[in-house]
Amino acid sequence: MLKLLKRNRRLLVAFTINVLVILCLAAPVLAAEPPVSISIDDIYVNRNLLETGDQLYYAVYNIPYTLPPDEDVDDLFIFQLTDTDGTTELGANEAYPYNEQGYGKGVISFYFSATDAPAWGLNYFIRIQGKPGFFATPPDQSFIINVTDYTPTTTQEDNRDELRNNIITICRQLESAWSPTTLLTEIETGTVFNTYGEEYFRNSIYALQGMCPELFETQIVNVDYEERAWNTTQQTTYETRTQGTTIGNSIQGFSDIFDMDFNVVASLPLLAAAILCIYAAVKMNGKPEAGFLCTAALVIMGGFMGWTAFALIAVSSALCFLYIAIFLVGRIPS
Repeated sequence: MLKLLKRNRRLLVAFTINVLVILCLAAPVLAAEPPVSISIDDIYVNRNLLETGDQLYYAVYNIPYTLPPDEDVDDLFIFQLTDTDGTTELGANEAYPYNEQGYGKGVISFYFSATDAPAWGLNYFIRIQGKPGFFATPPDQSFIINVTDYTPTTTQEDNRDELRNNIITICRQLESAWSPTTLLTEIETGTVFNTYGEEYFRNSIYALQGMCPELFETQIVNVDYEERAWNTTQQTTYETRTQGTTIGNSIQGFSDIFDMDFNVVASLPLLAAAILCIYAAVKMNGKPEAGFLCTAALVIMGGFMGWTAFALIAVSSALCFLYIAIFLVGRIPS
């Protein structure tokens, strides 16, 4: 009987300890005091930034504390974009805790793709709510988005320009509130983020670099290009350049007399000039390299004038590259 009581007592003690641990883990922390106030200073809405029909809602919030809590702002507060009824959630986000753990002034944003974007121009609300478990009575305030907060512009270029100007304006406000921290710097192309500004806004506004690359010193741009269709139009232009002229008629006349190709006849004077250049180079320097360079120049010039066949230019270019390769290999010590 005594052994049974001892065993049951151990079980009762273990059960009591487990219940106390669970209750302690489940109990609310209730560690945070409410802020001095909650406000939204400025609200902006732009569209067509990454794709036609997308929307970006961004605002400057202010959650001042005399003595900030130990927890960061994203631990204690949630930001919601709510419908015109003030309760139906359209989107939610948390502020990035950068300066003073995210308290005081900061930026919050909500991005919607074209598929998920709500109706344009309605009186939605930005709701700032304390998270349950940290406050005895969680703060909860909503701020209306007025029709004038929506941009009247429609094109992507105009919206991106407006977004850039708005962000610079916001940065000036934050720099004043966060002094001596700065967020902007000046370069040759204009005003851009410095290291601190880039880190903060990258984490505060989704895909901002894609929306407004001009704000970043290192820019990402979608290159607009068309695949080129190659043709021989330019070659034809060169080949027919002297047709109908005195020089062209003379070369054509010799071609007809000797029954030879036009380019062969036209290349004969160039060939004579090339041999003369090589001879002069050997005579003056004992080496033909300078003459080879002159020969290449003559062949190219003849191609531009329509006298040298383009096939000959291709062969000459290949031989030049081969010669240069052999020359360089010969100079490399083994």
